[in-house]
Amino acid sequence: MFLHLGSHVTIWERKVIGIFSHKSTMSSDITQEFMQQAEKKRLTRKVNNEPPKSFILTDKAIFLSPIDSGTLKGRMKKEVKQFGQF
Repeated sequence: MFLHLGSHVTIWERKVIGIFSHKSTMSSDITQEFMQQAEKKRLTRKVNNEPPKSFILTDKAIFLSPIDSGTLKGRMKKEVKQFGQF
């Protein structure tokens, strides 16, 4: 199934490694370093120009989404309940 990240951006759910709150995780020095390295390597993708509320780590990129991490996690859980685990 697909996960909608906002602004017409969708990704395969099976490619998602983690969904994180931007606000709470960016207070960590390690996370800031990780994100800086990802930006240098051009691995980050902004979903739109709104301030990010979450970041979604996939096997190929990091998506910055204006949708809250709890909402995105809820969407994934809904799909698993509806269709079962893969």
